[in-house]
Amino acid sequence: MTKLHFIKLVANRGLYLSEKEIERIAILAFGISQSKSVNISKVNDRILEIESGCKSKESQYKCLLKPFQTGNYENLIKTSFQLIVLYFYGGESSVRLVMDRTNWDLGSEKINILTVGLLTKEDIFIPLVWKDLGYKGNSDSQIRIDLIDRILVWWSDLSISVPTFEICGDREFIGEYWLTELSRRDINYVIRLRSDLSFETWLNGEYKVEKRYNVRILHRYLNMTHQSSIEVVLHNEAIARVFVVKNEGNDEKKEPYIYFITNIEDVKKAALFYRKRWKIEVFFKYLKSQGFDLEDFNMSGQHKTDILMSVLSIVFLMVIDTQEKPKSENQNIEQPAENNAVYKNGKSYTRKSTFRKGISAILEIRSFDNFMPKFIAVLEKIMSNWLFLKNICIMKNCVQ
Repeated sequence: MTKLHFIKLVANRGLYLSEKEIERIAILAFGISQSKSVNISKVNDRILEIESGCKSKESQYKCLLKPFQTGNYENLIKTSFQLIVLYFYGGESSVRLVMDRTNWDLGSEKINILTVGLLTKEDIFIPLVWKDLGYKGNSDSQIRIDLIDRILVWWSDLSISVPTFEICGDREFIGEYWLTELSRRDINYVIRLRSDLSFETWLNGEYKVEKRYNVRILHRYLNMTHQSSIEVVLHNEAIARVFVVKNEGNDEKKEPYIYFITNIEDVKKAALFYRKRWKIEVFFKYLKSQGFDLEDFNMSGQHKTDILMSVLSIVFLMVIDTQEKPKSENQNIEQPAENNAVYKNGKSYTRKSTFRKGISAILEIRSFDNFMPKFIAVLEKIMSNWLFLKNICIMKNCVQ
């Protein structure tokens, strides 16, 4: 089967893009990964540099622009969602999500992207849905709810089992309405709190109607009663728990304690989950200064930013897949010492991250003809997993 025949088969098996659109995305993904840039001029120059027998500079540039000129960009976003979910999801009963924003200026335009993504079993963050807010500053509750609903709807459209979702976020993502809506959707959450917030609660076994207590007061109450958490009431409806953790970070003198709110009964589990939140910040670094130079993107318009994020999600998926080594008899051989480093506490870690290993491996490909079989292999893996997940769902009679 030729590569175009396989792509056509994949496109006809449930993806939202045509075979031609998939091939164009593959070319753009190849160029971005090879140039380590999202500036289309630089991507074009890099492709012309390494590809023999390439089109002229002008025709190649027009080809790279094609994905950004489509009116079908919503389907591209849905396709990247499909690929990410079906690559990483293995039918687990729960899935971890992380939410955060990243922003930069593009001339006079304010790019401010709110992102919700998947935290994989290997603790790698990769985006699922996002929204360019189009203004500076924080997101509002309704925009966040809309992104969560998009995940729920698109996941159900895959005709696979829908897991229990857990989400964590920093102090921006507060608000009783927002948290209540998460509980209504049976989504577990753990969110860091500002110390000036207050809640209705029970003290000494009595519910204090229309009386709100600052989290610092709740902290003192927990110390007095030797409790690990205290229940609070949100939006006159939802029950959540406030708990406190000693700050062991670099800012511990400024903020000796960190306050959280969660609807997860086991607050220790909630605290451990929140400690993974920084993975989304690592991802943003890879998109920017340590990876693809996101702030050098040279196109304006929210839909073009949406398209770029979709393509970058696919690039990141390819990077992760490319760095994976097949299991062998030698997989347990100790890594060379130069690949390892040691923290101050004596624990060792690998100097080279998953992302950097993947980028190094993908840079060695150096031609689209060699990149395309790897791209097709990823699609094959995804299609195979999709069939597996659908069959499991049919056996469990879980199709929505």
